[in-house]
Amino acid sequence: MSARRPTGFSLIELMVVVVITAIVVGYILSIFAGQILTYEGQRAAVEVQDDARLVSDLILHDLRMAGFMMPPEGSVSGSDGGAAAADRLCVSDSSVLDEDEVEAATERFEGAILASDLNGGSTADLVAGELDVDGDGTDDFAVNAGVIVVEGTDTHCARITGLGGGDIQFTPAVPAGFDANAPNARAIPAVIYEMGAGGLLRNNLVVSRQVEDLQIEYGVDANDDGQIVGGGEFPLHGLIGNEPALLRIVRLSVLTRTTLEDPQLPNGAGRPAVANRAAAGVPDAFRRRLVTASAAPRNLL
Repeated sequence: MSARRPTGFSLIELMVVVVITAIVVGYILSIFAGQILTYEGQRAAVEVQDDARLVSDLILHDLRMAGFMMPPEGSVSGSDGGAAAADRLCVSDSSVLDEDEVEAATERFEGAILASDLNGGSTADLVAGELDVDGDGTDDFAVNAGVIVVEGTDTHCARITGLGGGDIQFTPAVPAGFDANAPNARAIPAVIYEMGAGGLLRNNLVVSRQVEDLQIEYGVDANDDGQIVGGGEFPLHGLIGNEPALLRIVRLSVLTRTTLEDPQLPNGAGRPAVANRAAAGVPDAFRRRLVTASAAPRNLL
C-alpha cells in the first residue's frame, strides 16, 4: 500500500498567497486613494469657482444700486491697497432708505451733514438728528456698516465702530491731508467690503472664507464725451476730485483659494498678480480661481 500524500497547503504556500494578496489589495487601494484625491481636488476647485461667482454677484448687485437717492459724489468710494494689499470698497446703501420716503422725495437726500470740520480724525461730528438721512424717524447708520465721508475733492471709505452723541466713529481714520469742512461735507450710509482675518467681510460679517484678494478698478467719463478710454479714465485705482460723480463703470476682481493645499499638485507660483497688486511669489499647491466682472452704477448714468 502506497503512502497517502498530506492534504492542505504548506506554510510557504500560505505565505506566498498572503504576500500576493497584499500586493494586489495595496495596488487597488492606491488606485482608489488616487481617485478620491482627484475627486476632492476637483470638488474643491468647483467650490472656489462657485464662491468667486457668488461673491462677485453680491458686490455687483450693490454696485448697480450705487448712488440711489444719494449725492452722486458719495456713491462709491474705496482705498487702494497698492502692490501689497487688497482693496477696500464702499458703496452707498439703498436698503436703509424707507420706501415711502423715497416715493415722496422730489430730489436726492443730502446725506448726514457734518457740524464741524473733519481733518485727520476718525470721528464725524454731525448736525443734530442727521443720523436719520431720509427723515423716516429711524437712524440710517449702524455699527459695523460702512460710511462714505465726502466733500467735493475728497471721499473716504470706512467702517463704523461706534455711534453716540451725534457722532460717528469709524475706522480707518481719514488719511493725512483729508479735509472735509462743515457744512458742505456729508456722511453717506454705505456697505463696506474689506478683507479680514476670516476672509472677505461685508459690513464686518464674513461673506466668504475662501476669498484671497479683492481688487477694484474704476472707469470715469472725465471729459463727458460718452466714452471711457485708457490713460486718465480707465483703469483707475482710486477716485479723487469730482471723479466719483463721473464714475461710469467699476471692474472688480475676486480671487478665491482652496482652504487646503492639493497634494496632487506640484508647487506653483503662489498667489498671482491681480490688477495693480503684485504676485506673492511664494510657491504653494493651492487651487485658485479668478473671476473678473464689471458693473455700471445705473444711478450715475
